[in-house]
Amino acid sequence: MSFARYVFQSSRDNAAAFGIWLILTLLYIALNVPFVDYMSGNEAQLQEHTPFYHAPFTLNLFNFDPSMYYGYTNVTVIHPLFSLLNGFFTSIAGHAGGNLFYLILQSAMNAASASLVYYYLRRSGEGAAAPILWAVWFGVSSYSLFTALIPDSYAYAQFVIVLSMLYLQYCRLEERIGVVPSALLAVVNFGITATNLMTYVGAFIIQTIRKPLAAWLKKALLVAGGAVAVLIALTLLQAWSNNGTSWISNWNNGLQSGGYNYVAPFSFSAHSKIVYMMVISPVLTPALAFIDPGIAAFASNLSASYPWHVSVVGFGLIALAVLGLVKLWRSREVWAISVYIGFAIGLHVVYGFGLATFNYDMYLYAGHYLFAFFLLGGRFVIELRGGKLKTGLLVVVSLFAAVTLVHNVVQHDQALELIKQTYASLTPRPQ
Repeated sequence: MSFARYVFQSSRDNAAAFGIWLILTLLYIALNVPFVDYMSGNEAQLQEHTPFYHAPFTLNLFNFDPSMYYGYTNVTVIHPLFSLLNGFFTSIAGHAGGNLFYLILQSAMNAASASLVYYYLRRSGEGAAAPILWAVWFGVSSYSLFTALIPDSYAYAQFVIVLSMLYLQYCRLEERIGVVPSALLAVVNFGITATNLMTYVGAFIIQTIRKPLAAWLKKALLVAGGAVAVLIALTLLQAWSNNGTSWISNWNNGLQSGGYNYVAPFSFSAHSKIVYMMVISPVLTPALAFIDPGIAAFASNLSASYPWHVSVVGFGLIALAVLGLVKLWRSREVWAISVYIGFAIGLHVVYGFGLATFNYDMYLYAGHYLFAFFLLGGRFVIELRGGKLKTGLLVVVSLFAAVTLVHNVVQHDQALELIKQTYASLTPRPQ
């Protein structure tokens, strides 16, 4: 069975996935068009304060960087090949609506990520109710709403990661490894964000390794060789498009400017809200604050208390994910999913990447691991036998999704109001 047939084998599943995609796409566009209109109508004032080198996207939200506008010259080892996509889309956006183009594109992409979550969970067990609920809950998360608006790498990284997980699920269940698609996914994961290659390789090994080991190793080496060949070709293309500069020739500068200066040791007293910032806030939008007039930064208000319903829903998600890991701990599948959470803890807590700018938010990193909480929680509910417990949990998940949606719609509107009030009080910079 081909991967396409594996995914699209049921017309009912395809109809459900399309419905999820369409509704979420329209939701993202509807909620974010007011932000686009505000930037368009106040461009002169916003450009006076934006830190983004005159990029058309002028709002500094959660420390995201509208890197899609930086074109072919934005070469960094952290996002090795992303400049190729930047340059291509920038040329289109310049003639197709700018911020509105990216909003439509990334809304469709984030909605597609939610549909992939549905397909993944649907292929994990019987019944469509649980996969639909978990996919919708994931789709109405705060992170999905904001990354649909902000032209940065995270929407693209998240889509590729979830697609990779669905493909590796197929490889495990079908006991086969497609050399070409596996190699291409490795390159794309690496090309968008270098560290994503590590999690992809970990998940690939866990999901595909089997006896005889010699045969598996041969396939794995073919995948690695194919990935290296494609990577070399794309690196040469990058150098050609950027006057000889590639992620290899620029690796040290990229680490110095965007890597090492983000690192700081973890301190519980200073970083006690890290669970909220890395996991819960990307699900339920936090209260925002204008924290730095110098770069016009809007980020999580660390002095504000979290409403009780945010804690209940957020820790409820974490608890369900942990239960999924405990219940299915013998399954290679859950360990492959858990690689993404474990790597995030290692990178951002143990190593401390991002802690040096903790006040400017850890929210933005969630695209690399947030989906894993929904997959683990969804797998837990799906594995329960029919009965009152499963029915009750489906009701709870429905309530959690509804609370998340209402909370995020309200907070989305309040975020824009805060932005408007803040800029109305700012004085023009002296010429």
